[in-house]
This record gives sequence, structure tokens and C-alpha cells, in this order.
Amino acid sequence: MSCQPSIHWSCRTDEEFLADVAIPKSALRCGSDLRALSKRELLGIFVALRARHICDVGKATEDEGRMIESESDLLLSRYLFPRRQDTYKFQMAISAMRGETLFDEHETGHPVTFADFLEGMYRDRHGPTQENTNAFKTHTVSTTSY
Repeated sequence: MSCQPSIHWSCRTDEEFLADVAIPKSALRCGSDLRALSKRELLGIFVALRARHICDVGKATEDEGRMIESESDLLLSRYLFPRRQDTYKFQMAISAMRGETLFDEHETGHPVTFADFLEGMYRDRHGPTQENTNAFKTHTVSTTSY
């Protein structure tokens, strides 16, 4: 918006705004981003921000247990706003960290065994293309998306 007295009030178009930010089209399509939020969804955002703070404190103090403490807030946030992509990615990463503490590497439920399950499930669904075979092995989830 322009606040200069000689210029009338104006706003960029959606296309101009989207050209400047990195919001995936899937986030717009599923209702994760750039729309009015309900009170419940807004509360979910605030809870996710609290989780982010707890996780950041854990990172700063190199306390993985503290980072894992953020999981309960992330789960609550996802309950309140299940379509929020950033919270989904963040929660999945933290829940994988929790899985490492709950299971030995060879046990069903450990992130490694779950990763094998997911890779098989999606390979069957989408076919074993080079792209989706390598995507799982090279993709990392950032807990800094907020």
C-alpha cells in the first residue's frame, strides 16, 4: 500500500504479491495460506508459534529433549488447524525425533522403519521414478519455516 499523499491508496494484485513470496500453489489450494482464518485456526497458529519458541530454546541450548517437548503443542496446533502446511512439516520432523527415543532402530515405529514403509507405499502409488526415489533420500525438513 502507498501512504504518499500524492498517490492514491492502492494494493498489489495477488499475482504480484505471490511473485515476491515463496508460497507453494498447494498451500493456496488446500487453504493453508493467504485466506481469512477462523478463531480456532488463529489459536492453532499461536500454539504453533509457542512450539517454535520451545524448539528454538532447545536448539540454542543443544537440548534435543527440549526440542521434543514442542511436539505436544504442535499436535494441538494441528488439531486446531489441520491444513496448515508449515505446522504439518514441523510436527512430522519433531515426531520423528520422538520416535528415535521410543524405538530401537530395528523396531517397527522407529523413523527408519517408518521411512521404509512410506517409501514403499508411495513408490507403489506413484511408480518407481528416479525423481520420487531420490526425493525421499535427499529431502530434509526444516524446523525453521516460521
